[in-house]
Amino acid sequence: MDLLGRCKMSGIVHKKYFICRSVKLKYFFSLLIKERLIKRNSVALCYLESNNISILLEKLNNLFARNHSKGFSLVRLDYDFTKIKNSEGVSLLISSATDDLYGVMEKFDSTNQSLNQSLLGCLDDRRAFVKKEMYLYVKQQISMDIFEDIFLVNMTHWFSGEKESELFGKCIVMLLDKKSYWINLVLDFAKSKNVNYLVFHGVNFKRNKGILFFYRFINICIEVGISFFKSKRIKSNLKGVRVGVPFHAPQNATNFIDSKNYDLFWFYESGISPDKILLYTNGRNFAFNEKEIADIKKSKFDIISCEKLITRKISSKVPLYTCTSKIGELLFYYLKQIIEIRKHVKSKFLKEQWKILSLLFIQLPYWEDFFQSNNIKIKFGYHAIFSIQDLAAKISGAVIVCYHYSHQSDMAIWHQEICDVFFIWGKQYENLLNKKYSLTKYLVQTGYIFDYTFNNFKNKALALRKIFNNNNVSYIIGIFDENIGYFGKSQMKAYRAVLEYVKNHFEVGIIIKPKKEFAEAYLRSSPETSQLISILEVQGRLKILDSRKYPSEAGQSCDIVIGVVPDSTAGLECALAGVPMVVYDIYSMQSHPYYSWGYNKVIFDDINHLLSSIEANKGRPGSIKGFADWSPILDAVDPFRDGRANQRIGFYIKTIICKLEEGLSKDDSIKIANSVYMKEYGSDKVIPVKMFSNESGKFPKKNWDNKKTLL
Repeated sequence: MDLLGRCKMSGIVHKKYFICRSVKLKYFFSLLIKERLIKRNSVALCYLESNNISILLEKLNNLFARNHSKGFSLVRLDYDFTKIKNSEGVSLLISSATDDLYGVMEKFDSTNQSLNQSLLGCLDDRRAFVKKEMYLYVKQQISMDIFEDIFLVNMTHWFSGEKESELFGKCIVMLLDKKSYWINLVLDFAKSKNVNYLVFHGVNFKRNKGILFFYRFINICIEVGISFFKSKRIKSNLKGVRVGVPFHAPQNATNFIDSKNYDLFWFYESGISPDKILLYTNGRNFAFNEKEIADIKKSKFDIISCEKLITRKISSKVPLYTCTSKIGELLFYYLKQIIEIRKHVKSKFLKEQWKILSLLFIQLPYWEDFFQSNNIKIKFGYHAIFSIQDLAAKISGAVIVCYHYSHQSDMAIWHQEICDVFFIWGKQYENLLNKKYSLTKYLVQTGYIFDYTFNNFKNKALALRKIFNNNNVSYIIGIFDENIGYFGKSQMKAYRAVLEYVKNHFEVGIIIKPKKEFAEAYLRSSPETSQLISILEVQGRLKILDSRKYPSEAGQSCDIVIGVVPDSTAGLECALAGVPMVVYDIYSMQSHPYYSWGYNKVIFDDINHLLSSIEANKGRPGSIKGFADWSPILDAVDPFRDGRANQRIGFYIKTIICKLEEGLSKDDSIKIANSVYMKEYGSDKVIPVKMFSNESGKFPKKNWDNKKTLL
């Protein structure tokens, strides 16, 4: 019997606690009317995150409580979620996005297999070769829909079962929205955790697949009409083989040295002609910077805006892509596929998959036409959620090339790849992509992708250090935050401790390089840090650098830098550049492998211990053996460390371009590029990825109640 049932039988229910991620009006009024006014229960509506509704209701509730009973209350569960762990010592944030989410999706797999049929098996021969990619796309769409709910289940389970929780032993009910049919996967997961829940039904017009399909259908019909009147035809050899690069404004595309360049960093010194490059927007509404567009054109890159949706405006400074007449044929083909697949839908489970596929199919014609008409034979992009563009590129026969840009080994299901070639820094990242949820063919070791910038910052670092020296600062600490909005509480504690240390040591200065632009405003407005920042700035002992700068620019000015998560990319970049680096682990993840060799040397879970170690090492360098020394792992992170990672990537891409232009097939071009790369850099630097089938993938076994079916 669950906790709520036991409480009712024992007659000890004095108050009901309802937990939600954030307060919604429908939660408030439903509980107020049904639980408080009708059932006369005492109710506490607990929430994890504040929003405008919770702030307003708190004020009204406080006013109401002064004059009436306190039978209804709102409670902010003010916990540092980065510190909350499961029974295995793993952060609930991380386990929710990895093991637990994998476990939930395993149930999706098993239900699919029990039906002895697959909608994707109905695809005709023209698209059957990408049915694995489409199946993975369906799973990713589902997982993104339910991840936050899985995290809420884990948090509710923790609150009810951990003695350190203020709700330990209480009768708790979790509040969920039925965003889609796939909430059933979450409810099964909640039952496996003995978590009680209450589901609210509602219509979200922005997420409704029927409405989205209709919207996309109108949009694609407009494109067909435009292509008909303009009568644009495909030019099969337009400028030869081209590399399509999604442009992620407002990041820079032409500055390869001073600011982060995620799009074309590999082009620098690659020897590839700029007219081979086509930058394109991916449907997002960008406010283009005039100077940046001018720089792109001056550099002789082509840039084009894509997919003008009905409700969006496209910058007039960038030409808008006009589809060719082939889009009509593609639209007809995919509409036919949608109808054919619908004939095989025999259950609600399959119908919901059909909705996802239908929404996918109505968008593919545009992007297939785009890749084919622009002769894009290579699509380059960074490690992100694989998109409809990736599928369209693969269908169009393009080589899909991706790279990971973060030291964090993100095994989340929605951060996997369907690419042909995936660039990794070194051997440590060979298991970056989960083999069951990735269709990547080859991993290629290149070294740290931005290492070519290190030497360029030395003069800037000396100039910045001189400014500090002029203010009698002889020791400089650098600090890098990590998505401060999500993990604000633990990071603000660290910031305050470091700033207090600097304030009390007049020979010490501090350089802050935020990860995101808004972090500076967050730090300046926070009561924990604003005054300290003002004091140190007046004294000339604090500098906050532009978030778009490279971490090593800040790091090479410092005597030591601090990262705030074990897998801090900014901190590791500095370590690779030869700067002493330590980590304050905001998660306190003792299960992380760094603890086995670097605890209280390179990784710390106590900020005061970290600062005392910095003080000791500052007074007597080398007094703490192994302090800030990352040499045990640097060979595995980057076996090259020569400042030429970008050139290696450019060399590989140039080899593929040459082979494709010689008329070789996609697969043959990749094989030759691998062979040439191994001959140049070592046979161990290209790793073929052996895929697990859906049936043989190894995942943690979950003891779930299988009586409830999703059919």
